[in-house]
Amino acid sequence: MLSVKLFNLTTIAYFGAMVIFISYLVTRSRTVSLVGNILCYIGFALHTAAIGMRWYESYQMLGADGRAPLTNLYESVVFFAWTILLIYILIDLKYKQRAVGAFVVPFAFLGMVWAQLYLNDVIDPLVPALQSNWLTYHVVTCFLGYACFAVAC
Repeated sequence: MLSVKLFNLTTIAYFGAMVIFISYLVTRSRTVSLVGNILCYIGFALHTAAIGMRWYESYQMLGADGRAPLTNLYESVVFFAWTILLIYILIDLKYKQRAVGAFVVPFAFLGMVWAQLYLNDVIDPLVPALQSNWLTYHVVTCFLGYACFAVAC
């Protein structure tokens, strides 16, 4: 599965960004913060591609029963990490407070590590009770709220 490899690359990018942002707290170098942001953006792009690939893989594996990758714990944690970075990037574009990355990116990194090392990444069909478009809307809005809370933390 290509999505799992992309998620691994995302985790590596987030680790690099986390280390660089922490070193930015020490150095206050503008170059260091720029490198951290570039790694964040690369990781976020990889993460977005991985989520899209996982969605595509669900249609390949399940046929017409393919679904958005938001339904099991693995996919939820991965999506949570993605929403954390989304909120961080939006805040960074508006306020340019790069030090926030040193506190936010570790949440996304740890979520990705937990998902990659300890959670089952198998794509299974949904139980009939969850086969609704409302599930996707519900999960997306909930995780956007959780991500806002994580960034505010």
